[in-house]
Amino acid sequence: MSGQNVTMTRRLPVVAVLAAVTLALTGCQFLPSPVPPQPTVELTDVEAFYTQQLDWQSCGSDQFCATAQAPIDWDAPADGAIELALVKQPASGTAQGSLLLNPGGPGGSGWDYVYFSGASSVGAEVAEVYDVIGWDPRGVGQSTPVTCYTDDADKDELLYGTFDSPYGSEEWIAELTTAQEDFAAACLQNTGALLGHLDAASNARDMDMLRAVLGDDTLNYLGYSYGTFFGAVYAELFPENVGRLVLDGAVDPLLPNHEMLATQMAGFDSAFRAFLEWCLAGEGCPFSGTVDDAIGQARGILEGVDARALVNSDGRVLDSATLGTGIALNLYSEGYWPDM
Repeated sequence: MSGQNVTMTRRLPVVAVLAAVTLALTGCQFLPSPVPPQPTVELTDVEAFYTQQLDWQSCGSDQFCATAQAPIDWDAPADGAIELALVKQPASGTAQGSLLLNPGGPGGSGWDYVYFSGASSVGAEVAEVYDVIGWDPRGVGQSTPVTCYTDDADKDELLYGTFDSPYGSEEWIAELTTAQEDFAAACLQNTGALLGHLDAASNARDMDMLRAVLGDDTLNYLGYSYGTFFGAVYAELFPENVGRLVLDGAVDPLLPNHEMLATQMAGFDSAFRAFLEWCLAGEGCPFSGTVDDAIGQARGILEGVDARALVNSDGRVLDSATLGTGIALNLYSEGYWPDM
């Protein structure tokens, strides 16, 4: 969930980059998203979910929106349903079927990605022959969301509050643990049963249902980053329904979380060194010397920013965790390097 990822970027510098995919893909949204139409039919068994009819409504210059229903628990479909928001960018030529797209995260909005990027979300050649479908996975965005804190002050404190103890100390770990436990308790209280069914397998079953209601015999799917995990789990659960799957920036589903994090950190380290090499070769670079010299200078900035108490006019503090997230966001594409 993107809200949880953002929380971790602010609260835990060691994992400051985990939210970068989500923020990079969805954080530049300035226009209000249209609300897709809501379903009215109550569905109580698996077959009913697979045979539901989507009511596509125009929601953009050439896009259409709809809402599908999925069971909270696929093993108990009569126990309640959630809503999944979809947006369709129709093929510019003759459609060969649908292409489902997920940008990663966890918690990235496929709805926003397709709605605001249109045909460029996949490129002109692909957009000519596929109806590109973006959807918000369960718990995300315009689909039935995970709700944690409902008060803006609580959200702001969680995302931008600071600690009494220095980062890395035992006292800081205790503060962080308490904050995260309180956050998790609020998520459970305000979300209910859905919180226990946000796993990749439930999302993969949602994807197979969407394949069916879109009228496709097989699933064509494009997943980035964490979205590759959805694709891998789908292929494991529904091998007979696999069409064309593109898994870009694949997540290894067999790696424990700490090893996955270490691998990702190595990738960011490599990208930062490449940025510094590019910067030092140009004009106006704020760093000097060799790449290793520049890394030392950057580390000095990060280590010194906490003591500077840089407070915004609204009271929020810029510290090393926020600065680290800002750096990480700019490492996903060379196109961001001039800004950094």
